Amino acid sequence: MSRLQRKVQFVLGLEDPPAKIARGFAIGMFVAASPFWGFHSLLALGLAILVRGNTAAAIAAAWTSNPLTAPPLYALCYLLGMKVLGRSGDAIDWSSFSMSSEGFHYLLGHLSDLLIPLITGCTIVGAVIGALSYYLMLRAVKRWRRPPAPVEA
Repeated sequence: MSRLQRKVQFVLGLEDPPAKIARGFAIGMFVAASPFWGFHSLLALGLAILVRGNTAAAIAAAWTSNPLTAPPLYALCYLLGMKVLGRSGDAIDWSSFSMSSEGFHYLLGHLSDLLIPLITGCTIVGAVIGALSYYLMLRAVKRWRRPPAPVEA
């Protein structure tokens, strides 16, 4: 059984009402889209407590974000944030950025030009993913707990 399958079975088998598990999972998926790496577990825990969701489901879902999924997700979120905020793509001159101390200082000088659209886009994407995952997880938990149909002989 794969790690993902074990994680899904863990969440589906939690001993809480389906809506509480789904709320926690949705919060975790919302947090997974956030750019605040290193704080995902803490954010998921706090928000799950706030909305009375299952904390274990929230943390498990928050861990779905990883170094392979983050770059394309954050690129999409940044572009979405730029569009929503009505900003043009020329706020940051990416040709001036390099992997040097000068490039790093240039990026620090334009941090708000980068972070505000990124956080805006991540909030929108996280809200959509969270809402969808709530309904999917609610349905999955209810189906998981449904007694098996009687076998006819």
